[in-house]
Amino acid sequence: MAGLEANPGTVHLAHGAGYVSPGVALDESVAGIIRIDECGWVHVTQKDGARVSFPPHAVERITWGEPAT
Repeated sequence: MAGLEANPGTVHLAHGAGYVSPGVALDESVAGIIRIDECGWVHVTQKDGARVSFPPHAVERITWGEPAT
């Protein structure tokens, strides 16, 4: 199953979502190339090549466009 097209942006994590990806704290923003899969998970490939994924309830909002540095 194909996910949505990948685009640059910044993922802003929800406070108290109960989910923390390794190396990423709650209330943090993660910038990079964003792809949302068919289940709603948000996958981010960061500038350094590191990849992190978040379930839909952990994402407060996504700011599309050039990712913040």
